[in-house]
Amino acid sequence: MSSTNIDSIVHEACNAAGLPVHGFVTKNTIAANFYLFSQKAYTAYRLSEAGGIVMALLPYNPDPDLEPPSSLEQGPYMKVGAFAAYNHYAVLLRLLKNTAEKLAAVFSVSKKSFALAVNSRLPEKPLAVLAGLGRIGRSSLLINRHYGPACVIGAIVLPGQIEIQNMEKPDTKDYCKDCMRCVNACPSHAIEKGGFVKEKCLQFWASIAGNLPKELKNVWGNMLYGCDECTKACPFSSRLLKNRGGPSLFGFAPPAAILEEKEKRPGRWISAPWLVTASEEAIKLALKKTALGMSWISVQAMKRSALICTELHSGQFDRKTRKA
Repeated sequence: MSSTNIDSIVHEACNAAGLPVHGFVTKNTIAANFYLFSQKAYTAYRLSEAGGIVMALLPYNPDPDLEPPSSLEQGPYMKVGAFAAYNHYAVLLRLLKNTAEKLAAVFSVSKKSFALAVNSRLPEKPLAVLAGLGRIGRSSLLINRHYGPACVIGAIVLPGQIEIQNMEKPDTKDYCKDCMRCVNACPSHAIEKGGFVKEKCLQFWASIAGNLPKELKNVWGNMLYGCDECTKACPFSSRLLKNRGGPSLFGFAPPAAILEEKEKRPGRWISAPWLVTASEEAIKLALKKTALGMSWISVQAMKRSALICTELHSGQFDRKTRKA
């Protein structure tokens, strides 16, 4: 089978699975960029034997604008970032699996010969850049011309029998240029004209236990995990927001119709008093198999954030309770 036919079949499989925005990284490009990978990742994903990597993007609505529950007894509520409220990582993994299964059937290879990666040890953002899917923006996020930064990134490492030959040239366009919208939107001033300072980022601290720097505590508000401000501010994501609800190949995916019930957890809002009082085991069980259930997200960090939220809202919350 010619390389052109192989590439076309892989393209078609991605499109059929609901992943129209994707790109390839060839075997030679993997070798030439060996320095991007940790030795552990290079070995775990069998990259020395790979026929290439398919990089795919799954967009999400960066501003779902869902009001918190009205129950005073369980409030105040903490906001979960748009990418994590629904488990977009699980959705993307499911779509990548569907793609791999189609390819396994067409090429008569084992499904186990494909390696899938979402939120993984692979350098997903640099690989997406190599695949021609965008550039790293001032916010340190991948900026894709269709989705902006409002997307999650996944990969399929192809077995050696499926060797892709052609790939898009890396996108050399500077999407940020003189745009300062994410700089102006960042509540903690983590994004500067010259780049991103992760130690100032709210999301960086959302999964790390311990005391927050005072300047971050003052702007933490009711955030639990995931600050959407720079993503919402990006002109490319703003374009999506203006077109919400309309027919769109590059609109908000996945639509509600393809979300499985288990992928709609934990939802946009979580009770701060529950987080403060629940045991670590109970919290881990409740958040298992959600985007907040990852092993590197500290439950103690969530409890700390919940305490900040309850302290911030205590006066207002008490007045509402008494009035009710």
